[in-house]
Amino acid sequence: HGESLTAEQIRRVEDMVNQLALANVPVTSCEKTIDDARASNALMLFGEKYGEVVRVVSVEGTDDLGLELRRSVELCGGTHVASTSQVFPFKLVSE
Repeated sequence: HGESLTAEQIRRVEDMVNQLALANVPVTSCEKTIDDARASNALMLFGEKYGEVVRVVSVEGTDDLGLELRRSVELCGGTHVASTSQVFPFKLVSE
């Protein structure tokens, strides 16, 4: 993006995240080899060190209204929610 978000852009991001949070989509996790995780296109952050076996967290499916949601698959050291509704309300406090 390259520049700070405007107040309107911040509001739109918060609204979008809160809408997805309220969709109440299950969050699942499993262990995979690092090669299998790469093959599944799991998001991996640069600078992170991963072992041979990694934890892969996924959010995918449909919301409570049957609307298709985007799929998110990434490596994670620990998620503490069972569904997206548990991260509501979302408030962006800094960039």
